[in-house]
Amino acid sequence: MKRQKLVEIKSPIVGRVYLHPDAPNSNKPACVKVGSHVNPKTIVCLVEAMMVFIEVKADVRGKIVKRLITDGQLVEYEQVLFKIRRD
Repeated sequence: MKRQKLVEIKSPIVGRVYLHPDAPNSNKPACVKVGSHVNPKTIVCLVEAMMVFIEVKADVRGKIVKRLITDGQLVEYEQVLFKIRRD
């Protein structure tokens, strides 16, 4: 069986990553978690720089298999945030 390569979702900017939709102060659950099914328009997290919040979308259809960041973590440009197995 051919092993399928995982798609990496990377940070579009340097900033602080937030896993919930109403960052930074929210009691809502995370946008996605490991095991969540996503489509190209699914928002997986937010990255904030200088009080500007950028929505990071999955851009593919599949299942989140790995989360490589924690809520509130500082991230670098093109740092891998999630890995997705395509459907």
